[in-house]
Amino acid sequence: MNVHDIIGKDQWQSDPHNFMQIMLRGITGHSLALLDTSGLIIAVNREAEHALQWPASELFGCSHAIFYPPDELACGQPDADLEAAKRLGAVERDAWRVCADGSEYLARLTINPGLNTKGETVGF
Repeated sequence: MNVHDIIGKDQWQSDPHNFMQIMLRGITGHSLALLDTSGLIIAVNREAEHALQWPASELFGCSHAIFYPPDELACGQPDADLEAAKRLGAVERDAWRVCADGSEYLARLTINPGLNTKGETVGF
């Protein structure tokens, strides 16, 4: 089965971003955020909205740094994580995440670069 079996080829080609959001929102059991190449949030799933207590509409266009606690912001960890993911192929570690109300929770952070057919990073 491929994407064209799920929705028509014309739909996929005319609006791949919408399809990506539909697929992401259906994933459960993990909090997921899709980032552009600069680390701006372009989509989140419902699990992320629930865990972080932020509606998706408030997250779109924000830097992923919004999820990092002050000590990690101060040392440039958000950018370092993206660079390490590009260089190493992935970053995985336990990390504190910041919720909308300022509270924090310990999560398993995984950042994977999305690559195009040329091997260039097109997002995370």
